[in-house]
Amino acid sequence: MVIWAIGMDVHKDTCTARILCGEYGKSSKRIDDFIESFDTKFRRFPSGASEFLEMARFMKDKDCHILIENSTKSHEVYWILRSLGFDVTVAHATDLNRITSSVKKTDRNDAYELASYMRRRLNGEIEFAESFIPSHDWMRRREICRYLADEKSELTVTKKQIRAYLLLHGMHTRREYKDITSKGAISELMGFKDTVLSLYLKRVEHLKARIGFTEKAIMSDFMNIPIFRTIYSMVGAGILTSAYLTSLIVDIGRFSSKKSFSASFGLTPKLRDSGGSEPECGITRRGDALARRLIYQMTFVHIRFEKDSFVTKKYHRLKARGKKHNEVLVACSNSLLHILYIMLVENRGYISDPDVLKESRNKAEMLVESEEDVTEMDPLEDDRSSLV
Repeated sequence: MVIWAIGMDVHKDTCTARILCGEYGKSSKRIDDFIESFDTKFRRFPSGASEFLEMARFMKDKDCHILIENSTKSHEVYWILRSLGFDVTVAHATDLNRITSSVKKTDRNDAYELASYMRRRLNGEIEFAESFIPSHDWMRRREICRYLADEKSELTVTKKQIRAYLLLHGMHTRREYKDITSKGAISELMGFKDTVLSLYLKRVEHLKARIGFTEKAIMSDFMNIPIFRTIYSMVGAGILTSAYLTSLIVDIGRFSSKKSFSASFGLTPKLRDSGGSEPECGITRRGDALARRLIYQMTFVHIRFEKDSFVTKKYHRLKARGKKHNEVLVACSNSLLHILYIMLVENRGYISDPDVLKESRNKAEMLVESEEDVTEMDPLEDDRSSLV
């Protein structure tokens, strides 16, 4: 039986597909005619379920393997194609250099390159990382976590706006509040009877209410998931971090080792070997940027509160060697992920002092704006390490 490699360039409304024989050097008039008829029929077609059903009928009883590029639309298309019996692979877009670096970038050329990538993969050449496509339930869980992250980011921005407004107009509270939206601070700020300030405080009230509601929804949905409970037991992990990492991991069994686990979050160094030298390189930054930011924050809080852990001792050791804080935090984050991997594989929680765990969770719930914000902070400097 002929093996077929199909490349599909997917967009919101249309798709373009190209097909190649999966075996090198195998050609005949029958194969060439089939390729031509496929490319003509599926040169450009609507990206709807009925059109994919038509492709399934066209490829009935044939051994075919489809490659699509990871995008917003790819999740929907993946599950439609899978339901029709296709073998589907989703590739990380950053690995597809023949497409991203092409000087002749058209939908037809992209689909042909995807088919070529698929053919080489079928013949043992692994040129790209495969994207994990979760079920609809796991996607919903992931989205509610992103919603919570957005709400917390907006609250952080609003806090900064309140402080800037007070400074601009020469308003001073009786004491310096670490959290300008605490109950005591809000009570005092309302006393200024300033219209703009009142609007800011009203926004804070609504944001905190939405955040509280969302956190309760997440706890209700995630608390029975073993991966969530294991991550949540770690000093430094809050509700958002535990839930979002859980929604990305889904199944710890799909990671072959602790290195592949940390690599999925982009926390492993790039590899570069030229002329016999192996220079130090930065991390790959593959995967989800929000997850990486939350991992940095979890490590940051862990170092501050868990004084005797391996990760904290590693932080002190590397800092003593003169390493920069951001480099050390990345290295410690990688180590923390290795520990988490072992905990998840063995299905056991982190053991810590309950009071330390509670205090660290409170700190972990404050979300920083970006990776740079948290890597620039030193967790060992008390007040400056506040994540607001």
